Amino acid sequence: LLTAAPISWIKLVMNCLLPVMLFDKGGQVLNHYRNKSTGQLAGATLLLQWLQFTGRLCTTLISGAAADFIAPMALNVFFATVIGSQWIIYRGNKGEKAE
Repeated sequence: LLTAAPISWIKLVMNCLLPVMLFDKGGQVLNHYRNKSTGQLAGATLLLQWLQFTGRLCTTLISGAAADFIAPMALNVFFATVIGSQWIIYRGNKGEKAE
């Protein structure tokens, strides 16, 4: 179906993802910071997500894709790095519920 859509529509959808990702992942990062815990996140899952996002970003850059496609992928890599870092920092913390 995506091959039938004009490239301008696909770029528009990709750029609409930016505020959604900022709200979703930004809230998750803030929640982890407040609780000083990442909950039950698994290190292997975080590593695989980071590898997936980084690989996607690299292949997009190598293929010479438009900047409209690069921004959401770079944001994914950034948040995956931040959440992975939080997992390392807060590992072992039970955390306290922020009120």
